Amino acid sequence: MEKSVFYREVAHRTECLQMSVSRMAVARWCDSPEHREALWQICRDTAAFMVPPAEDGEPAWRKALWARLQETSPDALRQLLALSGGAVLRKQLARGEVYAGAVLHSLLKSWLSQYGRGKERMRQAAQGVTSAREYGGGTG
Repeated sequence: MEKSVFYREVAHRTECLQMSVSRMAVARWCDSPEHREALWQICRDTAAFMVPPAEDGEPAWRKALWARLQETSPDALRQLLALSGGAVLRKQLARGEVYAGAVLHSLLKSWLSQYGRGKERMRQAAQGVTSAREYGGGTG
C-alpha cells in the first residue's frame, strides 16, 4: 500500500471519528494528571500502528500489539475507547485491521495535543506569569 494513501485514509477516518467525540468528556477525563500520563503512554505505545502495511500485510503483529496494550493499560485504554465511541474501533483493533490502530493513535495524539501536556504547559506558563507579577516582575 502506498504511504500517502494510507496516511490520507487514516486522517479521513480520524476526522470522521472526531465528529462523534464529546470534547467536554475528553477534556474532563484529561483533567486528571494520572489520566494525562496514561494518555501519553498509550499514545507513545500506539505509534507503531502508524506503519503502513506491506503488500502482503499480515495483521498478526497488529493483533499482538493490541493484546499487549490491553494487558498493560486495560482501564485507561477501555476509558479512552469509550470516549471515542469505541465499540467499532475496539472490534477492528482486535481483528488487526490495517487502519484501526493508526486511527486510534491519531485520535489519541490529537487529544494529547489539545487536552494533555500542551494544556498542562499552558497552566504552568500562566502560573509563571502570576508568580512573576507577585514578585514585582510583571508590568502594570
